[in-house]
Amino acid sequence: MNRFWQIIAIISLIFPFAAVGYKMAITESLVAAAVYLVIVIALTVTAALAWRASSPS
Repeated sequence: MNRFWQIIAIISLIFPFAAVGYKMAITESLVAAAVYLVIVIALTVTAALAWRASSPS
């Protein structure tokens, strides 16, 4: 059951970023959407590295 809630938490964290990215891709310029995508990727990579570094081995 713990894994289920972890997946729900990840989806709830991704949703706002995906919604804003989708809206930006439709309404804003391609450059603005690309910059937003790069920022989201950088945040995701940083969070993944921090999570792996703090996980007990």
